[in-house]
Amino acid sequence: MASPLSMAGAAVMGLAALLGVIGLATDYWLSTAVINLGLWKGCSKNPLSGTEVCADLKEPVDFVKASRAFCILGFLFAVGAIVLIIMRIVVESFRSNIMIARGSVALSFVTGAFLIIGAAIYAGKTADLVSAGVDLGWSFGLVIAGGVLAFIGGVLSVLDMKNAQL
Repeated sequence: MASPLSMAGAAVMGLAALLGVIGLATDYWLSTAVINLGLWKGCSKNPLSGTEVCADLKEPVDFVKASRAFCILGFLFAVGAIVLIIMRIVVESFRSNIMIARGSVALSFVTGAFLIIGAAIYAGKTADLVSAGVDLGWSFGLVIAGGVLAFIGGVLSVLDMKNAQL
């Protein structure tokens, strides 16, 4: 029978991946009352008519490309961690495999690091805007939350390894 820690680790990593990909895909990394900007598009709202006009970021600046890359890689590492954790849950012979256990731990922590680094690059390069009153939006927050959850998933995987005496 699979341990509760490994099942919790899979659930936490699944949530981390979900939050990370939603944050990556949505366009509220920076926001004001009339403008919101994501990694892929920006939108502005006409305060008089209430209509919103959006445009893709066809030539994003380098820090946006870097944030995209780190977040995409973070999501892919999360998928890898989830696959390894699920393999340990489902396949009896993998439960005692130290390499699969270590792989899930490593990928969980790498996921957290990549998501946090992607968000940190963005926050660092937009600090002047934030100090001028532009808010870091909920999409940015979801990526940070996904990174934190990935670290928690890594800790759960370490605890599961210790309980299994691997």
